[in-house]
Amino acid sequence: MNDQAAPPARPLYLGIEAGGTRSVALLEDRNGAVVQRLEAGPANLRLIDDRKLARHFRGLARALPRPDALGIGMAGARTEPDRERIRRAAAKVWPAVPCQATNDLETALMAAGEWPRSGRPARDPPSRSRVA
Repeated sequence: MNDQAAPPARPLYLGIEAGGTRSVALLEDRNGAVVQRLEAGPANLRLIDDRKLARHFRGLARALPRPDALGIGMAGARTEPDRERIRRAAAKVWPAVPCQATNDLETALMAAGEWPRSGRPARDPPSRSRVA
């Protein structure tokens, strides 16, 4: 009898939410089933240099199977140069793996169901009325 579990169904998608208190990585298979969940220390793009950013990603990569695509939402990422820093560091750790980089505010909206897979808001955003 073979005690080894069957390998997860490919493709595998890795989502990383890196915030000011912790980082959470979820690896999902093509059916959206969570294959593995991992927590690590905090990572704010404004507070770490490129070397530490790559080290943070390497720590996650050592504990997870190689993904086929990844999305990273990170605290402190606000501009296109910020997102490019994330993609560069990710490419050092996961070469040739497509990476979508954004900020942790957008990943929070995705988790709350505010942004469906279509990339458009699920409903109109709340009004931005001013308090007098």
